[in-house]
Amino acid sequence: MKIKLKIKKTTVKPIRYDVKDIGEDSTIETRNRFKTLLMDIEEKEPNEIANAAKNIINETAAKHLKKRSSKKQPWMSEDTLIKIKERKEAKAKFGIHAPVCRTIAKEVKQRCKRDKKNYLIGKCREIEAHMKENRSREMYEEIKNITKTFQPRLGVIKDEKGYILTESKQIVDRWKRYCEKMYSSDSTADQQEKLEETREDEEINLLPLRSEVEWVIGSLKDGKAQVAMIFKRR
Repeated sequence: MKIKLKIKKTTVKPIRYDVKDIGEDSTIETRNRFKTLLMDIEEKEPNEIANAAKNIINETAAKHLKKRSSKKQPWMSEDTLIKIKERKEAKAKFGIHAPVCRTIAKEVKQRCKRDKKNYLIGKCREIEAHMKENRSREMYEEIKNITKTFQPRLGVIKDEKGYILTESKQIVDRWKRYCEKMYSSDSTADQQEKLEETREDEEINLLPLRSEVEWVIGSLKDGKAQVAMIFKRR
């Protein structure tokens, strides 16, 4: 048996503010304080400037903005959030496997199912109302909000040889080479030549076959078919 001693790290969670409605007072104060900071920017070190800018943003936000709610899902009700907080406190006090924690966890699960069901019912009613009022844009936005799935964003691309590039500088250089090649004169000439070849192939493919002409003539009515057959013989 081996014993390893570890230090319990206590991480302080950053304070997140609601930035949807930023007032004019907050904007004016932030702008004025940054102007004052830029007046003597040449006499300060880069780290000192960065810390000063960070303090300006944090102090202004704490003064004028509200803290963002810890509500992670839009369908969660307030009583469910209170129950989740109660479960967290019970786990810290009695342990994860305590009977009290299991009972509270079961109740939280039931409330989450209830809240999500009510949320979806309300959204379906909103979609139905939009459809009756011929507001297609709002209707499709609501449908997209309740049906969209998480799609991770990949920040990698491949080079000319198929190797994956992960570094930001390599990715920028690859895009630079790609754009230069795409808009160069040689590339434009090659594209124009390929376009002309494609047009010629399309013109050749547009010509009807003999079997197609005979099938169309055979499907015409009696009078029109006789005139077409005479024209065909000539």
